[in-house]
Amino acid sequence: MSRNIAWGVIATKSHTLGGVPFGNVNSFVDLGDGHLYFYVSPWDTSMQDVAADPHVSFTISEAMSGKCASASTNTSIAPDPEDPTCARLTYTGTMRKVDASKKDAVEAAMFARHPQMKSWPSGHGWFFATIDLTSDLWLIDFYGGAAMITPADYYAVVPSLAPAEASERMGPPPGSNDTALCPVSGANVTIRASTPYVALKNGQRLYFSSSSAASTYRARPRDFWLAPHDMPLPGGDGMRGLPDVRGQTMHCPRSNESITVSMQTPRVVQKHGQAVYFCCWGCVTAFWEHPEAYFA
Repeated sequence: MSRNIAWGVIATKSHTLGGVPFGNVNSFVDLGDGHLYFYVSPWDTSMQDVAADPHVSFTISEAMSGKCASASTNTSIAPDPEDPTCARLTYTGTMRKVDASKKDAVEAAMFARHPQMKSWPSGHGWFFATIDLTSDLWLIDFYGGAAMITPADYYAVVPSLAPAEASERMGPPPGSNDTALCPVSGANVTIRASTPYVALKNGQRLYFSSSSAASTYRARPRDFWLAPHDMPLPGGDGMRGLPDVRGQTMHCPRSNESITVSMQTPRVVQKHGQAVYFCCWGCVTAFWEHPEAYFA
């Protein structure tokens, strides 16, 4: 679960609310060893609680990966998030800063999983943190009550390959995730907070070499989709896309379903390598018919 989910809910003893329990959303990454890593600021309310008392619980659910029922899924076949067959897992321990020897590896994995974090304000004192388990893990994945898993048993499990990683094994090796080519001009683009873009509903973006190019795309998007007579980018970039966003969590512009991008993810490819990703081919068809309806 921790390999396929990008966020969860952290629970702390509230320093500002008189000691009552307090829950807050936090993004995280698992490097493949079962340890969870976070990118947090001392300005955050939960981190202020941790500074006073480092004991925390952190909960993830299969509902966070889109496997369980939501407003846009078929609830007759997908379990409700509270149904025991929609698995949920709670870690309990103490939160601390990541050791300096681990920082580079955590940073690389975190920013690959959550690329927007790279552009967050530098003055907020961001740091990487992890949870040292102090109690058994609490797991519900079927009827009959929770299972308690010792930390030793949890860390002894050899993780299965995440779907996005399996796709990468079948496809080309990883490529750049912070560069692109403008769909209008074909010019090189470095993806920064200041880079011109066209935003789609539910968070995806296409990047452009200028504001004028972005406006041109908005006015005539179909002119800049990869057509049957167009050649894709050469080599691996043409297969995986540029930027390479495999493994990143996005949301469908039509359904708002959570997507972990893989080689199999439905998409509308733009000229010069960027793409818009969807949860299914039905949503792709809707975008083809009325693309302007899905601009933010």
